[in-house]
Amino acid sequence: MQPSFLNASNIFLAFYTPEFPLQFSLRQYRDELILRSEIRNEQQQVRAKEAEVEDVFSRERPSFLTIISSTQGTAVYRDGVVVKTFSRFRLSGKNIAGQLVFGNSPVEYDAWAGQLRGLAIYEQELTGAQVFQHYKNWTEKGRPAITENERSVALYVFDEHTGRVVHNQVHSGVDLQIPEQFTLVAPVFLGPPSLSNWQDILVNIAGFIPVGFLFRAYFSLRQIQRPAMAAIILGGTVSLTIEILQVNLPTRGSDMTDVITNVLGTWVGVILYQCKTAQALFEKV
Repeated sequence: MQPSFLNASNIFLAFYTPEFPLQFSLRQYRDELILRSEIRNEQQQVRAKEAEVEDVFSRERPSFLTIISSTQGTAVYRDGVVVKTFSRFRLSGKNIAGQLVFGNSPVEYDAWAGQLRGLAIYEQELTGAQVFQHYKNWTEKGRPAITENERSVALYVFDEHTGRVVHNQVHSGVDLQIPEQFTLVAPVFLGPPSLSNWQDILVNIAGFIPVGFLFRAYFSLRQIQRPAMAAIILGGTVSLTIEILQVNLPTRGSDMTDVITNVLGTWVGVILYQCKTAQALFEKV
């Protein structure tokens, strides 16, 4: 595979089930590879584990990645050579069950740009020698040799160049379907608050400051009781309505972070209007 941009942070492969929407995913974060799995502990609590591998992706050439996991841990290979191992990050067959999604997150718009040139999945641990041989076969022949002793369950080489079906070269395997229209598998409705993107948070706050200012001014001119509270409630209602409508838009997200930050922006606008200088300027206009 080869990303189009090295400043991106997007999921390019994920396995989805209703119980674990992101039970296993692979993300590009700049030149790093992020492995993430959702697991259930002994107390039946769902927890996420992540593993990071630096210097994986390059602008100059594709990266041939191999991920092998067993009870001993997980090893990540690049171009047939192991680059990092994780003794506490383990995967099982359950992590790669469910619906396979390429190029985006199953639950939110997180589109990845680049080239995926092939994918193979095996239900047994490969040796280092096998990994290196696969690297040579993929780079020289465009695909690995299918052998019974390696127990391959999926092989996609993306050589159709037409149509909406990506064929599994393993006859007993499942083909991939390309939808006519882009949709999310299971869009999240009002997802939990997150502080991961400060740029979006600041934009959401700034965008609703004028809303709070104007609503506060309008309610004051109409001599409505408690105009400040009415302006904040109306700002929150507008924000909540937008988030509800965005559930049906695959390129937009719906989460409580936007509602909270929009309400905060509305409140800042209300505070600004209550300044005597701002009121004087508004009355002159």
